[in-house]
Amino acid sequence: RVTAPINNDLTTTFRYNYKEVDYTSDNKDALSQPYVNVVNGSPWLISSVSNTLSYNTLDTAILPHEGIAASLTQELAGLGGDSDYYKLSGRVRGFYTVSDEQDIIASLAGSAGHMLSTRGKSLNVFDQFQIDSNDIRGFADTGIGTRMKKNDDPLGGTTYFTASAEVTFPLPGLSPDAGFRGGFFMDAGTLYGNEVKGAKDKEEGSDDLHLRAAAGASLIWASPFGPLRVDYAVPFMKEDYDIVQRLKFGISTSF
Repeated sequence: RVTAPINNDLTTTFRYNYKEVDYTSDNKDALSQPYVNVVNGSPWLISSVSNTLSYNTLDTAILPHEGIAASLTQELAGLGGDSDYYKLSGRVRGFYTVSDEQDIIASLAGSAGHMLSTRGKSLNVFDQFQIDSNDIRGFADTGIGTRMKKNDDPLGGTTYFTASAEVTFPLPGLSPDAGFRGGFFMDAGTLYGNEVKGAKDKEEGSDDLHLRAAAGASLIWASPFGPLRVDYAVPFMKEDYDIVQRLKFGISTSF
């Protein structure tokens, strides 16, 4: 990896990525066909180059009150290995202080990505995008997107976009030195498209564009080990085959 500054706020990073993916199973009969294919073909090699442009004007990385953090990444796989694709993805998050006196901070975030096969062939199941529980709270990791009927196996997707709005504030009755904050948020997004071979028996319409959305509340603690958070989200737009996860524990990040 090589990173170089362009100016005070903008940097560029070039990477060569090499990864070996090995799928195993003690019971292949329980797997859907796309996963049987990757087990039979293992191990798989992924060789790619990528470039990321990063823009950052945040006033601080721990608890930003003002500024924007954004990145745009291109990745090309096919320099040897078993994967041939081009990916373009980006994300952005901005912070704004609503009230200095009350220390109320608002943030808006968004992300999007699209990929395609560079040789006109099917994609591998491990090549496609996946949405995790940090992208749309209220849903489990790989909880949305194209899904097989058998074993609920997730296939991911070729296109996604997400959006999030959040407001955080000090908890009433507690000293600011305790480091506890509360928050309310709403997340929305989708993951769709499928170019994986053997996905004939997928959930009907699961590779189509369907918007998901959830709203909830957060408890954030600036612990000595880093900022931690608990999120509770209730999906109000979802599909029957989605996997819901209302409660989530994790690390609070500015991006």
